[in-house]
Amino acid sequence: MSIKAGDAYKFSRDPDEWIFVDLGFSGRRSNGTVQKSTGLKLPGEDSRNCTWSEAIDRTKSCLANIDKSIYMMLEAPLSVAFSKEGHPVPRVFEKNGTAVRYWYMQSGAVVLISAFYFLQHLRTTTKHTVNLYESFISFKKGRTEHYADCDAMKKAILNNQKPITEFTQKPEDTLECITKSTGWDFGVPPVFCIDPKG
Repeated sequence: MSIKAGDAYKFSRDPDEWIFVDLGFSGRRSNGTVQKSTGLKLPGEDSRNCTWSEAIDRTKSCLANIDKSIYMMLEAPLSVAFSKEGHPVPRVFEKNGTAVRYWYMQSGAVVLISAFYFLQHLRTTTKHTVNLYESFISFKKGRTEHYADCDAMKKAILNNQKPITEFTQKPEDTLECITKSTGWDFGVPPVFCIDPKG
């Protein structure tokens, strides 16, 4: 299977040609339960909350049974930026006034790790191409359900929202996908900056 950064100008506006994933990364609680911290919207199905491992299994099953290329949008950092000195730096959309949601801090770093392992699990699932896009749904006034964030991604596609492709703060900053240091470079996916209220 080929997982590669999607084209910012050529992609389907049919939600049933997309997989939408709002990634979480929760483990087993002390009471033995596992939080359904991931939202998932597969073609032809309603959005749902599920565990991280369930999202992997369901996505792999979907990819194994499709007969054509597909589009996938993940709500997690899929690219990273560094200064010319090698320090991590924010991408332009990760600050809103005094509020920040940097890829290398707190929840941003957690879901980046989630995305890294999620994509590694999918690499050998299908012979068809997965065109990858990033979703950035942040600076919310209140908590939203994971499945609702998948619905917001779907709405962005239906509403003809355009992704951005330029998001370094300085010309000398470098940008690369989250797996490049491992030898797997799928390119830098375009980013949909989505208002959860639509």
